[in-house]
Amino acid sequence: MAYVLDVSRFDAAVARVDRVWADQIPFAISRTINALAYKTQRDTIDRLLPAKFMLRTDWWRPGRKTGVNYFPSNKKQTPIQAKVNTLAWFMQMQEEGGIKKPATGQGWVPVPTRNAQPNITQVIRPNRRFKALVNGKKAGRMTLSHKGSPWIHSLRNGKPSIAVRLTTDRLPIAVMYIGKDSVTIKPRFGFRANANKIVDANFDKIFAAEFQSAVASAR
Repeated sequence: MAYVLDVSRFDAAVARVDRVWADQIPFAISRTINALAYKTQRDTIDRLLPAKFMLRTDWWRPGRKTGVNYFPSNKKQTPIQAKVNTLAWFMQMQEEGGIKKPATGQGWVPVPTRNAQPNITQVIRPNRRFKALVNGKKAGRMTLSHKGSPWIHSLRNGKPSIAVRLTTDRLPIAVMYIGKDSVTIKPRFGFRANANKIVDANFDKIFAAEFQSAVASAR
């Protein structure tokens, strides 16, 4: 006796499984990437930045142009990707390292002294900043309580400086900035390396959970 097995229903079931996989994998990947990007953002803000830098202001706060911001992915992207970044101009060199050169129109890089920044945990007061001293008349009140005008001079070692007379007398003089031809910045942020570490440590676990959830909720 011969038996005939109708497998058409099995083919339909297999096709449905394939369709579920095809539909849910991009969704699960997108949610996984978003979870990893958010985790990277929070770890950067909560741990990495405070460990690496003295944060004198909240430039890093999400929502600001210079903040550590997170942009989620969606499953319709090709490729699917989320983004975590900061547009703070000074952080790229902290990540990659490099040579800081004088700004356009300046002959040297101004390095503040303790006279300009008595407390290194605080930002330099507006009237002690380099531009305020160089363009004092445009900046309004001059720095400190001096009566004379800021002046550019060379120290005995030949390095340029900007100083202020604190009174109408010749002395005392406070050197506010010392000029250098360039300043070498060593890479110390470690943002990319930290992000890669977070992805490597968490991708499999998060994706497995997200895919299982996506399949279970599939229609």
